[in-house]
Amino acid sequence: MRHQSFLLVCFLFVISFTQAQPFSKKYIMSFHSCDFNQCNGPQDHTVQLAESDDGTTWTMVPNFTSYSGSVPDVIIHNNKLYIYTPGVVKRYDYNTNTWDSGTTNVTILDSASNKVNFVDPSAIIDSAGNLVLVFMNSTGSTGDPAQCSTYPCTKYFDSAIEVSGSDGTSFVKQSGHRLALTLTNGSASDPDIYYNGSKYILYISKGSSTYAYYSSTLHGTYQALPNLSSGLLTNDGGIPCGHYDTTTQKYWTYVHASSGTTTEIKQKIHSDLNSSYTGSTTIISGTLMGFGSNYKTESPGFTENTFTASTSINKIYASNTIEMLYRNDEKIIDVRNMKGVNALEIYNVMGKKIYVENTLNKNTTSIHVNNFSAGIYFIQAITTTENKFVGKFIR
Repeated sequence: MRHQSFLLVCFLFVISFTQAQPFSKKYIMSFHSCDFNQCNGPQDHTVQLAESDDGTTWTMVPNFTSYSGSVPDVIIHNNKLYIYTPGVVKRYDYNTNTWDSGTTNVTILDSASNKVNFVDPSAIIDSAGNLVLVFMNSTGSTGDPAQCSTYPCTKYFDSAIEVSGSDGTSFVKQSGHRLALTLTNGSASDPDIYYNGSKYILYISKGSSTYAYYSSTLHGTYQALPNLSSGLLTNDGGIPCGHYDTTTQKYWTYVHASSGTTTEIKQKIHSDLNSSYTGSTTIISGTLMGFGSNYKTESPGFTENTFTASTSINKIYASNTIEMLYRNDEKIIDVRNMKGVNALEIYNVMGKKIYVENTLNKNTTSIHVNNFSAGIYFIQAITTTENKFVGKFIR
């Protein structure tokens, strides 16, 4: 009996261990789904989570219970995962392996403590390690906030910083507007914010098209990318999200688009933001995710899974010239095979250089970053031919 009891305890331990980490892959995507035959509006949308190791092939996150919600965005901050939908948040605590039993209201106040109405929040971590929401300001709007009751009208996209200690539920709007778009027809909605190593990129949906804007600072004024006609990135779909992959130095743009009677999430991998693109590939659909061919899958949100990085060694950049490894548990970056590398530089997300090392006569080096503030950083290698290789790590 003692042997059988021991086996039972071991079995229960294995079950507990495997369930304690529902996120096992490198990337996490939030989206909402809806049965086409019963989909009459956002009230029928259901929040879903998928995961991937390459950003292209996705599977559903195990042990996640979907819930009612629309246009979700997802982010991990301080060992918690936050799923934002308009007005509310649902959280997962990695340390205790627990989800909120429901959603919690989210409040944004301006500098005078007036409530700011908002929709379509997109989350990002700033250089100081603060949680930030970029959102469409719907204060004073009537009807669909993405459209105008009379044209022309102006739509405002703003940003807000989390109130310390609020656990992602209270934010203070930053002064001014990140982007003001005047519409003479159509709609504008669904901002998505990310950083590409040198500037912040803001995607905006205009119907079935996606437009791209940029700013050198997170809370600055955004303008259309100069090589895009009025900022038009693609007509392949709207309701976008983006990611810059530092390993391949390519952009991953996700949109959702109609396909017959349903809707699918599509991806385009592209080298730059200098021209509009076509030819997106479907990566999430009702059929691919096992819901059924009549299901819509819409409104992607994207984050890197930093839970799996908490005690692991992460390859943050590798090529024939250089390899960068981040030992997260020891807060050390090991740089190897530095063929022709003159210097290493580290920048915070505001673009400020905070570290430099001359490595001309070195083949390996280790950089201790335990004294860095929590946040996202970019390490740049400068070679003898002035090529620059950029890796990203999260302290």
